[in-house]
Parts: sequence; C-alpha cells; structure tokens
Amino acid sequence: MLTPKRREALFTRISEVAVAFGMGRAEVEEVDRLNVYWAAMEARRRAVEALPTTPAHVLVDGAPSFHIPCPCDSRIRGLGKVAPTLA
Repeated sequence: MLTPKRREALFTRISEVAVAFGMGRAEVEEVDRLNVYWAAMEARRRAVEALPTTPAHVLVDGAPSFHIPCPCDSRIRGLGKVAPTLA
C-alpha cells in the first residue's frame, strides 16, 4: 500500500527508532519450490530469528504464521487495523 519512496522513508525511520528489528526474505527459487504462501511463512520465521532476542509476542500482518519461535497473532489486513506509531 506504500509507494517506494514512502517505504524507503519509513524503513529509515524505523531503523532509527526501533529497539531491534529483523529482516527475513525468501528467494525466488523458494517461492517456486514452496509457493508464495509458504515462502512468506519462511521469510517471517527468518525475520523473527534475525532479532537479537526472541520476542515475547509477535503481531503479523496477514495470514497466521507457523514455525515462529514465540507466541504469534495475525491480523488480515493488519496495517489497516493496527497502525504502527513512529515517534
């Protein structure tokens, strides 16, 4: 829902104010092998595991996530329901 320019600006701001953040990605080959849904699940797991500590809870935008090493809730169209605040 964001323009590339707005996405870049938010990434910069999040990087400045976040206590920690993790990034996960799935390669094209994984999408081809697993399908986009399961590749996204793998990318989410990698993002959580990239954090310096395991969070107490994760809120995910989209479908329920599996294989995340902590409690997790999902919200379909979550960014429209639970907007992040960047002080």
